[in-house]
Amino acid sequence: CDYQFFDKLVLMTKRVKGKFGEDLAAKHLESKGYKIIERNWTCHWGELDLIAEKDEVLVFVEVKFRTNTSYGETYEYIDSKKKKRLMRSIEQYLLKKDKFDVCWRLDAVCLTKVPGRVEIEHFEDALN
Repeated sequence: CDYQFFDKLVLMTKRVKGKFGEDLAAKHLESKGYKIIERNWTCHWGELDLIAEKDEVLVFVEVKFRTNTSYGETYEYIDSKKKKRLMRSIEQYLLKKDKFDVCWRLDAVCLTKVPGRVEIEHFEDALN
């Protein structure tokens, strides 16, 4: 593992860091049996980072990546305003894909850079 690469994460642009985080989150979910079906789906309300399936459940995944926790833990950045925008985006996705009869949930994958590596936490059913 290239530890120097992880130390350079602080210098990455927000966009590059976001893509890197989404790639790590997708690999993590795939290793747990999830099938990624869409990435970066956008609508008027915002973006759904990852959309996956597992056990016949459609899983919308918000990915949060932080290079430092000085201002709080990674999961704290999914506030009520963000959840509301995610819900509206999910409603739009279900409407456009004609999937109102499917079981679904919103998960969060939080990545935090620590010295020499990235910690990954997966929170299922992040709305509750």
